[in-house]
Amino acid sequence: MSRCGKGRWLLAFLLLSAAFIRADAQWKQVPGKTAAMGASCFLSSGATLFAGQLGEGVIQSTDGGATWQVADSGLTNRDVYALTAYGPNLVAGTFGDGLFISSNGGTSWSAVVDTLLLDPDVISLTLIGSVVYAGTFFGYVFTTDLSDTALQSVPLSYLGDPVYTLLDVDTSLFASTYDGVLVSNPASAIWQQKDSSFTPVVYCLDTCLGFLFAGTAGQGVFRSSDGGLSWDAVDSGVADPNINALVSVSGNLFAGTNEGVFLTSNGGVSWSAVNTGLTTSIVYSLGASATTLFLGSNVGIWSRPLSDMIVLAVRPPGAMQPARFSLEQNYPNPFNPTTTIRYSLPHRADVSLSVYNILGQEVARLVSGNEESGEHQVRFDATGIASGVYFYRLQSGPLSLTKKLVVIH
Repeated sequence: MSRCGKGRWLLAFLLLSAAFIRADAQWKQVPGKTAAMGASCFLSSGATLFAGQLGEGVIQSTDGGATWQVADSGLTNRDVYALTAYGPNLVAGTFGDGLFISSNGGTSWSAVVDTLLLDPDVISLTLIGSVVYAGTFFGYVFTTDLSDTALQSVPLSYLGDPVYTLLDVDTSLFASTYDGVLVSNPASAIWQQKDSSFTPVVYCLDTCLGFLFAGTAGQGVFRSSDGGLSWDAVDSGVADPNINALVSVSGNLFAGTNEGVFLTSNGGVSWSAVNTGLTTSIVYSLGASATTLFLGSNVGIWSRPLSDMIVLAVRPPGAMQPARFSLEQNYPNPFNPTTTIRYSLPHRADVSLSVYNILGQEVARLVSGNEESGEHQVRFDATGIASGVYFYRLQSGPLSLTKKLVVIH
């Protein structure tokens, strides 16, 4: 047998073996009354998972999502649409009473009382540094600085449409609304629609492989490679055009729809259904831990190993060459003690990737040298580095990208 023939035989054997080993892998419904109400949002914070529920408050899991317990003491509004975290502080966005803060990992909660809050119906949250950005059902965006002991909410802007998602990408803040995607500088109250022709109802946003993705109501998935200046439909293989949730995991993008979950591993070029064992079709929310994907549905919380789905979704060789110099958000984040950083190079180049503390001092040099074009990833081990907020910067000649990571020991 020729060397080429042996190589093809070995590849076929490995793929067949992987399929055989994972033949029984499938979605499983999380047991118990606590998880039976489903989830409107998920949050992975250190070793603990949190889920927000409508009418039931916040629940948490300390065993990787196998079991869940109530974590809503002091949470007087139990319609929780959004969750985020800043160090040990958890923030819950509720529909009707604004924000609630927990400084002890969800053991107890207290309301952020603010007479300046024009709309208490919070449906989206994102965090930039210590500042929480909150989007509301009636189109307002306000901020709350968690480093300020006064915890005053400051009105930022009025968009006019429900702010379904807020997403921080590099130096821009994106909002998905009833009338497309708007973008602003985080410090500015001025929003603009970069592509005036792109006006569907956009429920969710995420980034993956250097692209910005938008999930719409009834029009499928769209992708932008230029920061929202233009959008292209990229939903080949997605059986349902109603995209309720998106989540990016290590270069793989999952979409939750009214017909289950779909996965792309090549930046939206093609999608495949990953619904084995899933007896419900409507997926309201998606979330991920380091090893598991979770979904919230109309019949509870479901889980499935990430390795199962990522292995089964094989990227076609040469499916897509990176179109631009890009840096992804590290995953997981926050983390303890390791995380993965992914970046893409459109051509061979000298590259450096370093981690800095808030004083601008370099604490780790992860990459330094000449690298080929394509997608790259590097593991960052923060053992021995103090808990806190850090920044990692990818630089190649005059090009530079910076993102934030959070270490929690």
